[in-house]
Amino acid sequence: MNMAPSPGPAIHPIVRVDFLTRVVTMPAILLMVILHLYPAGLTLPLLGALVVHTLVWPHIAYHLARRSKTPKATELRNLLIDGLVTGVWLTVLQLSLWPSTAIIVAMVGGLLSVGGPAHAVRGVVLMLGGVLLSASVVGLQIQPDSSLSVSLLSSAALFGYMLTFAYLSHAQSKRVVNGLRQIRQQHAEIVEKSLLLEQRGLELNEAKESAEAASHTKSQFLANMSHELRTPLNAIIGYAEMLAEEAQDIGRTGFVDDLERIRGSGKHLLSLINEILDLSKIEAGKMDLFIESFELKPMLKGVVDSIAPVIAANGNRFELQIPAYAIAMHTDQTKLRQILFNLLSNACKFTERGTITVNVELEAGRGEVVLAVHDSGIGMTDEQLGRLFQPFTQADASTTRKYGGTGLGLTISKHFASMMGGDIAVSSQPERGSIFTVRLPLDARAAA
Repeated sequence: MNMAPSPGPAIHPIVRVDFLTRVVTMPAILLMVILHLYPAGLTLPLLGALVVHTLVWPHIAYHLARRSKTPKATELRNLLIDGLVTGVWLTVLQLSLWPSTAIIVAMVGGLLSVGGPAHAVRGVVLMLGGVLLSASVVGLQIQPDSSLSVSLLSSAALFGYMLTFAYLSHAQSKRVVNGLRQIRQQHAEIVEKSLLLEQRGLELNEAKESAEAASHTKSQFLANMSHELRTPLNAIIGYAEMLAEEAQDIGRTGFVDDLERIRGSGKHLLSLINEILDLSKIEAGKMDLFIESFELKPMLKGVVDSIAPVIAANGNRFELQIPAYAIAMHTDQTKLRQILFNLLSNACKFTERGTITVNVELEAGRGEVVLAVHDSGIGMTDEQLGRLFQPFTQADASTTRKYGGTGLGLTISKHFASMMGGDIAVSSQPERGSIFTVRLPLDARAAA
């Protein structure tokens, strides 16, 4: 049968060892005192006090230490209480040689092994204090001799204490050794996993660097090939325009429609190539800003005039809301024009017989201008908005099939806005349209 209560998970080993030692050895103190005093000196109050200290106190001390936030410190205080009460029992035993020797050796040994020399000295002082305190109450009578039974019991108690303490110390040492072995094993596993993770990290870094190098090489190649890709297309577009004019002049109008289709297809292909090359330049870090001073209203009206045919193609109506006063900007006019052209083109593409509005506001206090492009088109869901600014991505596959496009215009526009110290935000509701808001500093140099 286990004498100890089930210890909690955080119980200090010293608390457990001292509890078991008290439970095993204190009944021997009870018997020594009873045999030494019986029958004449054994009174009922003395017997009650003896029972409380030897049979009840071990459990009280255990629970006090177990429930304490500092179990070891509490147990050290419990041992000092043991020392004080032991001094009282030494007086009751009349400093009889064998019982006193057994009790003092056990008490000092426990104090020394648990708390060290300083704690043992404090315990001995309290033990002497207990002797003096009890002697002042009941008087001190020294009787070195004791009966044979008491002497034998004292020897047995001391021997039992030594065996108990030695066994518990051995068990505790074994637990410590097993704990250290487990710690070493866990440490070895952690080191092995750390090395494995480090190796995986190096492999991932190598793969990442390879992918980045490949992407950079691709982007650099495309950026460097811009002239070679654009020149033939410009020639095709130019010759198609010249031939169309010449056919018109000589009255061969049947060729004009075909030549216009060639010219239109060439311009469309050129715009796609321009978008891919722009993105490649951005990824390769070769896209630069060309800062210039200009007035916003004329530039914006120029964009609207150039895109007017696209607006009218789907039967849309256009509104421009801009302050009457001049708004001077110092930024990359070409990139701002391309941002507005991309946003207006998208608004026209996804809106039929609706309204497209450009609203311009000046936030002079923040040194910013806000351009919002509203449309009453098909709109987008939250899921589609999450994919909006990813390269080569449109709202969904059905959008690409129906409306066409590479999905690069918004990505490039957002990059351009960021380069100029601004940003593009979007809000949308399905079947109710979208609002693209461009926020840019009036002076890109201040943002940089």
